[in-house]
Amino acid sequence: FLILRLKLGTFFAFLSFIIFAFATKYENQFVILALIILGNFTIGLGEFCIAPAIISSINHYAPTDLRGTLFGIWFFSIGLSGYLGKILAEFNKNFSFVIQPVLGNNSYYNIFCETAILAFLMFGVT
Repeated sequence: FLILRLKLGTFFAFLSFIIFAFATKYENQFVILALIILGNFTIGLGEFCIAPAIISSINHYAPTDLRGTLFGIWFFSIGLSGYLGKILAEFNKNFSFVIQPVLGNNSYYNIFCETAILAFLMFGVT
């Protein structure tokens, strides 16, 4: 059952990045906003599938004296990813005049497609 939840979570991650990639191709602001909301909803569904499976696995399989440490590492990684996401968003905002000419007009589309491919590969491995 845990493997099924992990597979479902990575599938939702794959689906959300495909939605984000499609959002970069539209001109209509309403459609872009709707796709971004839909993509965030699907990545949230993936998180709801993965997080309880990871917590349950740590609680079930980890040695008793290491459970607290492993839970701390798990929640630290979640906090660190949020902090690094903030730094990357600020970098993109402040240096978009450098990033856009280097990566081209389809840079966000390419990044979202590559992330979707990575999520799909993780879906296949689990």
